[in-house]
This record gives sequence, C-alpha cells and structure tokens, in this order.
Amino acid sequence: LLTLASAVWVRRTLRSDPDHPNDQPDDSMRRLLGYMLTIMGYTFFLNAILRADLFILKSVSGGDAALLTGQSGAGAVLSNQLAGIYSAMQNVARLPYQAVIAITFVAFPVVSRATFQGDRAATRLYIQQTARYSLLLVGGMVSVLIADRNSLLSALYPTEYAPGANALFWLALAMMCFALMYVGTTILISAGRPVLAGCIAIITLLVTVSTALTWVTGEIADWKLLERVATATFIGTAVGLLCTGLSIKH
Repeated sequence: LLTLASAVWVRRTLRSDPDHPNDQPDDSMRRLLGYMLTIMGYTFFLNAILRADLFILKSVSGGDAALLTGQSGAGAVLSNQLAGIYSAMQNVARLPYQAVIAITFVAFPVVSRATFQGDRAATRLYIQQTARYSLLLVGGMVSVLIADRNSLLSALYPTEYAPGANALFWLALAMMCFALMYVGTTILISAGRPVLAGCIAIITLLVTVSTALTWVTGEIADWKLLERVATATFIGTAVGLLCTGLSIKH
C-alpha cells in the first residue's frame, strides 16, 4: 500500500515540477524505476556478502565431519555447533556496521545534492567528512572488539563459545572493511552511480566465496574452520573496500 501511494504521489509531483517542465512524467518514472531496481540488486548482493560465509561454513563442516566419522548424525551435530558459534561471533562483529547506517542517512542527501549541482568542492568536503567520521566510529569500536574479545565473549556467552575468539578477530576486521565499503558505495549511489556500487558488491561476494571455498574445502571440521572462513570474509571485504576507494577517487 505504501509503495502504491508513493508511486501516485511521485507521479503527481513530477507533473507539477516547475524545474523540469519539458520532462514527461512517464519517462521520469521509468528512470526512477530503473534506478530503484539497480539499488535493489545492489542490496541483494550486499546482504549475500553478510550471509555467504555462514552458509559455506555449515555446508563444508557438515560434509567433512560426516566423511571423517562415517556418521551423518555426527556431522550434523558438529556443523550446528560450528554454525552456532560463528553466528554469535557475527552478531558481535556487526555492531560497527550497524553504527554507520545512521551516517549514511545523513551522507546520502547532502552528497546527492552537491553532486547534481556540480559543486565539486562541496562534494569532496562531504565525502572527506563522511569518511573521517565513519573511520573514527568504526575504528574505535573494532579496536575494542579485538583488544578485549575474550572478556567480551565471556560476558555475553557461555564458555562453549570461547573457541570463536580467533574468528571474532578476523570478523571484526572484515566488518570494519564492510562498514566502510557500505558507506563508500552509498556515496556512489547518491552520486548517481548505482551500477558501479552493484558491481563492487558482486566482486566482493565473488572474492569472499571463492576464497572461502578454496581455504575450507577438504579441511577437517574443527574449530580452526571458524578462523579460516572469517579470514576469507576479511579478504573479500578488504578487496571490496579497495575497489570502493578507487572508484570514489576517480
């Protein structure tokens, strides 16, 4: 209902827009729809990055444990244990990413306005300020997560979750890269380049999945598997952050 009401409202607004008297409302709606669909695709791959490592971990650990023990039930139990611990580490590591979402709500409209007004100085200033505050926020949170992760885990979870401490180290770094990449791709989208942001998300997903599959396939299912998958996630998100930085710079 909200979507339908919004579509009607936007179409009426376009008809009465004095700044674009020659634009046809249907043409504007088609451009807007194409823009929205591209962002939906970007969002799909962005969420896939957040979940791919857990799916790979659960799939590989279950198969390897069953092959090792000769019992499918034992494989399922160990797979569930590993997935449960890894999922808990993800919940903690994603706190920095959740924090920067509020920053993007502010950055999107100001960067978009400055970009489409052709004000390069203002655009550069907004991007620098957004990057600086995001790095301060995310870097501070990740530093605490990494430095005191054992005490944090003992306060939040039972002792059975302690083997996830090493995985949390790499996941915290991965989510730092992911959070900054998210801010950067949001800037690209606000500047009218959603296709580029989507391509970066796809590259990040492919690197994460390929690295994880290369490192964990054939690995004996034990606690080291958690660290392997988390490290692969860090590599993928680091590549994504690098691509984002280069795209914004150019």
